[in-house]
Amino acid sequence: MRHLPPFAMRCRKTLHLATKSARRSRFGPVAALWSTYGPGAGTRRAALPWQDDTIACRFSVGKPFAIFALLMLAERGEIDLDDPVTKYWPEYGQAGKETTTVRHIVTHMAGLPGVLGAKPGDAYDWDAMVRAIENAAPISVLGEEGCCHTFTLGHLAGELVHGLFVLSHRQTAHRIAVEWD
Repeated sequence: MRHLPPFAMRCRKTLHLATKSARRSRFGPVAALWSTYGPGAGTRRAALPWQDDTIACRFSVGKPFAIFALLMLAERGEIDLDDPVTKYWPEYGQAGKETTTVRHIVTHMAGLPGVLGAKPGDAYDWDAMVRAIENAAPISVLGEEGCCHTFTLGHLAGELVHGLFVLSHRQTAHRIAVEWD
């Protein structure tokens, strides 16, 4: 095996096929590293080798903020974790999700780690993803089997928060940021 730089080696050891990391200071960019590992990595055989300007989907980065916003509202009494989701988002209550509670969503027990009805690109279209979630059936019994809601948690929590404020997503984020400060 050829020698891999430390960043690429970490990529290989953690089984990530590709990764990117950037560091900034108040003066601007300090470092930008990217690595591709796996069959065809860095060769013409790779379907889409990573480059400096490769865009990556970062679902997990926003999860804590989405849940934080929801829990902040619960702490204030604006939302109850034991209420059904349909109290705040009526369209959600279909395909076996009628009894899902807000707590099920916060604890990854709503049975929606992904959405089979979503089309390619829907994850980047808020309204399309919300409609796909509304129409989706859970893959497990609510509250009995947990699974990381990898592709849906931001939309689930975000739509609950959005529904309470009935504001645009940008306005909702601004309100939470101002109150958090």
